[in-house]
Order: sequence, then structure tokens, then C-alpha cells
Amino acid sequence: MNQMKKQLPQPLKILLKKRLNLILERKWFVLGFLGLGLLIALGISLLMPKQYRAVSSISFKYNTVYSPLLTNGGSLDNELRALTSKKVLSKASNKLLNNNFNVTEAQLLNIITLQQDQASTSIIVSAITDDAEKTANVANAIVTSYSEVSEIKSREAYLKTLRSLNDRIKEVQKENAVLQAAQQTAPSVSLNINEERLVTRLTELETELESIEIDNQFYSAQLQYLQKLLDNKYPLISAKILNISKADMGNSQLIVERLEAKANLSEVVSKLRNFSISYPWTENIDIKDLPKLKQNFNRRLTVYLKNLVKENNIPESDFLNQLVINLYDLQMKVSSIDLSKSIIFNLLNGLEEQFKSIPFANLDNVRQVRSVRFQNKLLIKLKSKEVKLKEREKEFFAETDSIIKAETPGSFFSPNIPLNLFFGALAGLILGVVLALTTKQKELEYITRVEDLEEAGYKIISQIPTFPTGGSLLLSSQEEKNKTKTDPNIVKSFLGIETFLKYGNLDKPLNTIMVSSGYQGEGKSVVASNIAITLANQGSKVLLVDSDLKKPNLNKFFKVKSTPSLAHYLFRKKELDEIIRSTHFRNLDLITCIEFPQNPAVIITSERMKNFMEKVKNDYDYVVYDTASLCDLKETAKIAYRVDEIILVVRANKTKYSELSYAEQLLEEVGITNFNVVLNHIKS
Repeated sequence: MNQMKKQLPQPLKILLKKRLNLILERKWFVLGFLGLGLLIALGISLLMPKQYRAVSSISFKYNTVYSPLLTNGGSLDNELRALTSKKVLSKASNKLLNNNFNVTEAQLLNIITLQQDQASTSIIVSAITDDAEKTANVANAIVTSYSEVSEIKSREAYLKTLRSLNDRIKEVQKENAVLQAAQQTAPSVSLNINEERLVTRLTELETELESIEIDNQFYSAQLQYLQKLLDNKYPLISAKILNISKADMGNSQLIVERLEAKANLSEVVSKLRNFSISYPWTENIDIKDLPKLKQNFNRRLTVYLKNLVKENNIPESDFLNQLVINLYDLQMKVSSIDLSKSIIFNLLNGLEEQFKSIPFANLDNVRQVRSVRFQNKLLIKLKSKEVKLKEREKEFFAETDSIIKAETPGSFFSPNIPLNLFFGALAGLILGVVLALTTKQKELEYITRVEDLEEAGYKIISQIPTFPTGGSLLLSSQEEKNKTKTDPNIVKSFLGIETFLKYGNLDKPLNTIMVSSGYQGEGKSVVASNIAITLANQGSKVLLVDSDLKKPNLNKFFKVKSTPSLAHYLFRKKELDEIIRSTHFRNLDLITCIEFPQNPAVIITSERMKNFMEKVKNDYDYVVYDTASLCDLKETAKIAYRVDEIILVVRANKTKYSELSYAEQLLEEVGITNFNVVLNHIKS
């Protein structure tokens, strides 16, 4: 099984430069995709339906938004919910229908988007449709509908009642605490059956009286507000609306008021056993009929209002109709509460007479029990009233401070052609660059040019073209050179190496040369052989040593037997003169090697190997060692200590930068920082 190659990351500077160069080389390929992206974006933009955007805004009065009494006091969440409530959407849909735009409530929710602006207590309403005029109408219908609904259902009276109720609860809690403290020190009091029934009825009616008084304050405040609103908006007809005669409405209003009063007292009656109320009217009316009777009253009121605005040349208005219906609903509630209070007063007067008839000896005790029970019941009643009132929060809206209506957009909002073209060009550019790099990935990962090696800081002493397919891997002798078909550029490359070895170092001669590579298959044995042949052809006495105990090749190149070999000498099986053999190249001797899979590192780093290298160095002008690949046998790096020159063979389009970096690291680990590179197998 092949050993997994160890690699180091490619230097970022080289990687970026190669990518940039590759992109520049394939610029027309990249620009083609950029143009394609532009064309696709333009086509899509022209096919997309045009969308128009209109923006309106609505600002709210601060004190009706930021209140601790509200569920979301301190934010615009209530108003966001209200703007998309059924009441507002239904009103907006009707407004749009009157302007010949048929938009349902569900469609409105899909058309509009809302954005809060807490700093200015306002909400921005954006609408997007395929019709410019329709878009502006939708945005304006939402804000005007909210404004009209909020005028009728103002939150101001609601908050005022909540605040008053909250303060009253605190007062009752304090009073209750005082009574309970006093009760703990006082002796216990027991009542007889009649006294118990009387106290229960009195306290129930008294708490109900205070409870409906809170309702009275609540509805009265709203009624006053709506009456003022009616006077301000419709001064010509407000007096007639507020004083509708019985001739116009009959006694329907009175009947509704009586039923409302009966409904107010029904809870009290249900809590008191064997207790009935005599109402001051003779009509036999049932509470169940109240919704139907109110509906009939509103229908008659609408008809009256329609005739009234027609007589006074006032445009019909849904707002006016809703305002008047709400106003009369509040008016009937206030009247029914007054009627209820009158009935309760009469009942309390009768019960007070009974209370006075209690024996004097028991009167203080009964009065004490009555007072404690009243406070307890009142506290429960008020808290229950507060809970029910908070449940109605959604019915009331923040008051509108101002609205800014949207103008009809003069140009479409979408598609944004310039933006689409930009993103189309960007997408095409990115795709072109990615394809340019991925289709030429080999040029990014592998060493291809000598310029890239030089940029990385390596010293290149030669570039060797690819040997012809099917031909010999060895150069011819000096006498036969002119008769061969060897590429003259190959011969020239090795002559350049020969010149470097002779004159490349003025301090000392480069007599011993180690030729290695990062991994197998990069052509180090071919390069080592031809360096030796070239040196011999130039008249130098040369020894070529195959010291690759992992995968020896020189015996095959020179077509000789592999034995006796270097391994035989190192194991003292042969003498030196027995392993050195002549070749058919003049001045060139050869020592072969055999594969030695069992711990070759021990052999190559042995003392006998050191002695061998010292001995042959003195007998030859040049000794060329073809070693095992550095990354396949790390100990090969230790031979570098004993040679004058180290040549690393790199094969173009096969050796990766990361592999060369790892080989360099192995040399650095043993203290070798000076070596040269031969780029092999380049296209001539």
C-alpha cells in the first residue's frame, strides 16, 4: 500500500499570485460569464411584474401609548396590533371599495408592512402593489381608518378609568388592613339567621352600587368626549342628533335602557337567595332580547341619520354613522346606570329600615361585621372590575397626533433593474472566477513554472524539458551526440548544470552531489544519471552511486545486473573494487543498489557509509549520489551533511508546492538550508 503523502500548506502569497495570474490569463472566459450574468439579470428584470411602493405614517399622542397601565406600555406593540385589527382592516377595505379598488382584509395584510419608530411615537406604513394609484390608496386607507377608529374608541377615557380604579383599590386595601387589624384584637361576633341575611344583602348592594359608579365614570367620560367630537366635526347637525325625538325613535331607546339596567342588577339577584327586585316599569321585557333590541335601535338610528345628512347636504360618512351609534350606545349605558343606581338606592333604603330595627345591644356588633364584609367584598369586586376592564384593552386605541399621507409613486419600486444588473454581473463574475480556478485546479496546486519557484524563494539551476516518449532516458556519449535525435534543449539543460557544478561556488569545489526529490516519480534518477553522463562527457572522472535502498533504478537505466551492490559492500560481503563497474560511457563508473526494505535508514546512516563516501571522494572528480526520496526516507537528509551540493528534482505539473515545502522542512530539521532545485519535465 502506498504511503500517504505528507504535505504543508501552500504559501498564501504564492497561492494568491497564481490565482490572480490564472484569472488574468482566462480573463475573456471570466468576462464572458460576467456578460452572461448581465444578460440573465436584464431578462429576468424585464419579465418581472412591476411593483410600486407608497409610504404613509401615523404619529400617536405620547400619553396614550406610554402608560404602565397598558399591557405593552412603553412600546408601540398595541398600535401595531391595532393597525392590523379586523376593525381597522374592514374599514380600510370599505374605503378602498368606495374608490373602486377591491381589496379584501386578507389581501391588505399581504400588501402592507409596518415599521416602528419609538423615538417619534409613530408607525410607518408601507404598501406594495402592481398599481401606483392603488398602492397610495392602500397606505392612506390604513392610516385614515386607524385615525377614525381611534377618534371614536379613544384610549384616554379608558386609561383615566383604569388609573382611578387602581387608586381606589389601593385605598380599599389600606382601609381593609386597618379593619382586619382591629378585628384580630376584638372578640368574635356571631349573627343570627335574620341578621346574617340582612348584612349579606346590604353589603352586596353597596358593593354593586360602587361598582356601577365606576362604570358610570367610565361611560360618562367617553360620552362627553364623543359629544365634543360630534360638535367639532358636525356643528350643523350635532344638536339635532343629540336630541332625537320619540317621534323619530319611539320608545325603543327607553326599553333598551331598562333592559341594560335589568342586566346590571341580574348578577346581584343571582347572588342573593329569596330576594327579588321590583322594577319601576310595567313592560314584561326579557334580558335575552337586549342584543336584538339594540340592533333594531341602531338600524332606526342609521335611517334617521341618513335622512338628516341628506336634508342638510352633508356627505354620507361611515365615520359619522359609527360615531353616532357609539354615542347613543354610551348614552343608553349611562342612563341605564342612573336607573340601576336609583333602584339600588330604593332597595338600600328599605334594608336600612330593617337594619335600624336590630336590638341596640347587637347593633354595634352587626355594624362591625357589616363594615368588614363590605370592605372585603368591595376589594374583590374592584379587582374583578380591574381584570375585566383590562380584558377590554384591545377595544381602545391610542389617540392620533398626526398622519402623513402617501403620494402616488411616479416610478416602480421593483424590479430594481440597476441593482439586479449589479447582482447579475457579480454572480456571473463569481461563477466565472470559480470555474476558471476549478477547471485549472492543477495549475494552482502543482508547480508549473520556474517563475513561481523563484517567487517562493527557491534557487533554480536548470529547467529540463520532457524526454521524447519511447526514447532513451540517458543522453548519448560525446562521440555519438551528433548522430542522435535527442532534443538539444535537454542537452543544453544538463550542460547548464555541469557549468554550475564547476563554477557555481568559488569557495570550494562541488565534487560530491546528492540528487533527491520530495517523493518518488519526479525523475531524480534520470536527472542524476544524466548529470553524471554530462560531467563524464566533459572529461571529468565520475562515479554514479545508486544509494536508493527503497526503489533503486540505475541498473535498469544502464542495463546491468543489480549485484554486487552498495548494500553488499556496507554489509562487508564485497570489497569496494568488486562493486564498482565500468559503463559504456567513457569516464563514468557506476555502483548499483538492491532494494532493502528492512530498515534501510540504519544502513544509509551507518559509519561504514560515511567511510565509503570519504573514500570514493578522493578517487573521482565527481561523485553523484542518487538517493531515496526525502519524504519516503527521512534519514536521506542526513547524507546532505557529507556532500558538497544538494539538488532537489521537482517535476512540473506533478509536484505540489506543499510537497516541496515538506521536503524543505525535512532538510531544515537536520540543519540544511542551502540547496538548489531542478525543474524537470517541462514542455519545450
